Amino acid sequence: MNKAIICLFLALINTTFAWGLKTGTYDLYGTNAGGYSAYHGEVIITPQGDNYSVVWMIGNTQAQVGVGILNSWEDILSVAYTDLNRSQWGVVSYKVGAWGELKGKWTTIQGTTQGNETLTWKSYSTY
Repeated sequence: MNKAIICLFLALINTTFAWGLKTGTYDLYGTNAGGYSAYHGEVIITPQGDNYSVVWMIGNTQAQVGVGILNSWEDILSVAYTDLNRSQWGVVSYKVGAWGELKGKWTTIQGTTQGNETLTWKSYSTY
């Protein structure tokens, strides 16, 4: 009986905390600051020492790069980013969900409102 309870407890823990931050490719769904329009694309998160490299590919024309730090005790990934021309800067903060999804808010350096993003893990990256 005790062995069955322990197995059930371990299975519950593994199910409840099945993921953490996963590196690789994510599907991206977001709304622009103020919530006026939606966008989608992909995000690639790769380890960079103690930090993370983050690359956004939005639609067919927009790309952004950033560096992030993970606050593992609260499951928060905070990322500073810029576009490839270095003309727009900003920050995004994601909460890592129990199944590996990331839900975040972002703004630009001159922003007064925030946009929303949801990242859904797709695969380990081959880049």
